[in-house]
Amino acid sequence: MKKIVVVDKGEHSLSRIYFIADVRKYQVITLSDFSDASEILNHQLPDILLVNCDLYKGDFSRFIAKVRGISDKIKIIGFSWRTEEMFRHHGSPLSLDAFIKMPMDVRQLSLALEAIEYNYTLFPMNIFSAS
Repeated sequence: MKKIVVVDKGEHSLSRIYFIADVRKYQVITLSDFSDASEILNHQLPDILLVNCDLYKGDFSRFIAKVRGISDKIKIIGFSWRTEEMFRHHGSPLSLDAFIKMPMDVRQLSLALEAIEYNYTLFPMNIFSAS
């Protein structure tokens, strides 16, 4: 059974994540903030890390580098309400394996999970548009 670690507080997105995880038979570990993430990642290596980028305070690319330092096999999917602002101030979206612009849709999450399963990346086009 694949394991997903989710860093999020929003009921809207968590309900969709639990739904897709149930359909795909993934185990889900939920964290409400990033302070617990490093400790959990050191003890329970997930296949997929789903992170609400809006919750992170600081340089998001440093967090991603830290995760990649723990294991480069962890696939990382980020999601955010503030797409362009997020990556203008907090690092490149290309450090992620996939990105979902909020509000999260079950189809978007399913497509992102399927894409990374086949080693593809998935990003909405507006991330790459000029600001």
